[in-house]
Amino acid sequence: MSEQENEKLYTKGFNGGYALSKSEPDLVNQILSTENDWNIFVQGIRDGRKEYLKEVNGSVK
Repeated sequence: MSEQENEKLYTKGFNGGYALSKSEPDLVNQILSTENDWNIFVQGIRDGRKEYLKEVNGSVK
């Protein structure tokens, strides 16, 4: 996969992880707790969730 394709996949995962954390937190937790192969998409989901939680907890101004 090219660098550009990886970046697009990561961004989709990040945005999905952020949105799911906001609307379906239990689902995103389930996704991240399973034994995935931790590809770039799943890394994006994890980072999107992390960003959402930082914003909700007031860590980001």
